[in-house]
Amino acid sequence: MTDIRKDSILESLRNSHLVKVLLIGVLILLLQIPIFKIRGIIKEREQTREQAVSEVAGKWGASQSLIGPTIIVPYVNRSLPGSNRGQQRPGAAVEYATFLPESLKISGIVKSEPRYRGIFEIPVYRMSLALSGHFSRPDFSEWDVDTNDILWDRAYLCLRISDAQAMTKAPVLSWNNQPLGFLPSAGELAGT
Repeated sequence: MTDIRKDSILESLRNSHLVKVLLIGVLILLLQIPIFKIRGIIKEREQTREQAVSEVAGKWGASQSLIGPTIIVPYVNRSLPGSNRGQQRPGAAVEYATFLPESLKISGIVKSEPRYRGIFEIPVYRMSLALSGHFSRPDFSEWDVDTNDILWDRAYLCLRISDAQAMTKAPVLSWNNQPLGFLPSAGELAGT
């Protein structure tokens, strides 16, 4: 009688949908163990790759932005806004006017070079740019600035680059077919 009872219990367990669902659930949970291990390895590799990219970018240079060329012309502003209801109060301060070129042509060549860190290949880029353009004489007629207050002797050409460390060669400037050197400086545009 016990054998019949055992056989009927085993037969009912084999045919039970609940047991089948529980067995599938246990199998799913067991299969999650290797999936979690694989995810851990993937995350570790991603972090290692990010470190390799950071290392190469630190030595090679980060992404670049080029702003300009612009002409910066200092001038004396003799009317400073007052604090009382928009009234003008006498005073003077040197301010800077920025002028863009009338025409500008930019041409460049980009070359990709691979750099290797461990098992990772990181592409870096080298670019050669040539800028040519034409500036008109800056016009202050609508600014209500006296011509004697324009400091032409302190005017300069500005070409901003986001990461000068990444430059491999010093830039060359030809102004009216005369070679001129660049000076590294943030100038009056520092912090902007």
